[in-house]
Amino acid sequence: AKIVAAAAEIREEEYSICALLAGADHHALESAAEKALAAGADRAVLIEGRDLAVYSAEYYSDAIGRLAENEKPQMILFERTTDGMELAPRLAARLETGMISDCVDLAKENGKLLWVRHAFGGTAAVTVSFREQERTQIISIRPGSFGGAGRVKNNADGVCSIPEAADMGRNAPENDVRITSVPYPSADS
Repeated sequence: AKIVAAAAEIREEEYSICALLAGADHHALESAAEKALAAGADRAVLIEGRDLAVYSAEYYSDAIGRLAENEKPQMILFERTTDGMELAPRLAARLETGMISDCVDLAKENGKLLWVRHAFGGTAAVTVSFREQERTQIISIRPGSFGGAGRVKNNADGVCSIPEAADMGRNAPENDVRITSVPYPSADS
């Protein structure tokens, strides 16, 4: 939910926030999806499979990479955790794009996002940006840097599941990874 709150702070009007949740426990993923929707996500995508029961950078980057290649998101945010620091650069390499790590703030100049990160042991702040805006941007966010309380709307009026058949696994026919999209329910639902 923290990373969704960060995404809500930098959201552009024409873009939506999609929380990507991966694992093997459907009920835990649905619970996490409800929290992501409450934090401001417009929809949640669940990637489920036996290979995702225990975190493995190889399996997770493969599943997320396939989805990103298909969906072509503008940016993918990771929280700067041990897993995030391992997974984000793997995904950037797979997508052949750049990555900005350990961001603590951002600014906007002429419609371009400028990411602020600490340098020299935190004694200086450096502003960096992506040269190519057309490619998926991979960014890791330092925990606690974003997510201002009260600035995001509550979207958790309900969660609905829409199964989308997709083979997201490692080319193995026995792999059972599947994707479920959990969109924010409309007022008509």
